Amino acid sequence: MVWVLLAFMLVAVCGIWRALMANRTHRQIHEELTLSPDRVHLEHRLPKHPPKTWDATPNWITVHLSQEGPVEDYLTLRGGGREVELGAFLTPAERKDLHAELQRLIRP
Repeated sequence: MVWVLLAFMLVAVCGIWRALMANRTHRQIHEELTLSPDRVHLEHRLPKHPPKTWDATPNWITVHLSQEGPVEDYLTLRGGGREVELGAFLTPAERKDLHAELQRLIRP
């Protein structure tokens, strides 16, 4: 009887350990958006991967907030011949706030 309980406890402890390690990896995701009068630069870094970068001229950038996408209130920037996702790790309310702020900053 005790061995059966120990087996279930071991499975539970392993599950918790795995969840903690996954959380640790997700915390290492880093996204940095730099706005300047002549350039917008986005750098997205994942653990153990080379950084992904995107550059565009602010005059040609459009900010989009869509209900369709992998997350609720999907936020993207379009420009420089590409569309890039922004802030997938944010809550829907934070993405809405960021959308409003970016529209204000990019289109003064």
